[in-house]
Amino acid sequence: STKVDLRRVGDAVGARGRLSFAKPHTMIEVLGVEPGHLTPFALVNDRKGQIDGLVLDQELLNEHLIWAHPLRNTASTAVSSDALRSFAAVHARRVVELALAAT
Repeated sequence: STKVDLRRVGDAVGARGRLSFAKPHTMIEVLGVEPGHLTPFALVNDRKGQIDGLVLDQELLNEHLIWAHPLRNTASTAVSSDALRSFAAVHARRVVELALAAT
C-alpha cells in the first residue's frame, strides 16, 4: 500500500531518465519471470549481471519477516530482513536501501 515517488527514487539511484517497469520480454529473458511475478528472488536468474541494482525499502527491512513469492505468484515464502540482505549482496550488483514512501 506504499505510494512511491519514482522520480525521487530515480534521483537517489542515479537513473538516467524516468524509472519504469521493465518490458514483459525483458523480464522473461533476463529475470525468468513474467509480469505479475516480479520478486527480488528473480535476481538469481540474472546470470549475465544485466540488472544494475536492487532497491529495498527501509521500512520493509524493519519487519522481522518479509514475504515474497519464489519466482511465481502462486506461493509465498518468508525470509528475515538479514536473509534478504544476504541474498541481495550475493545476487545484485548494487543494493540501495531507501525510504520509498512518498512524502
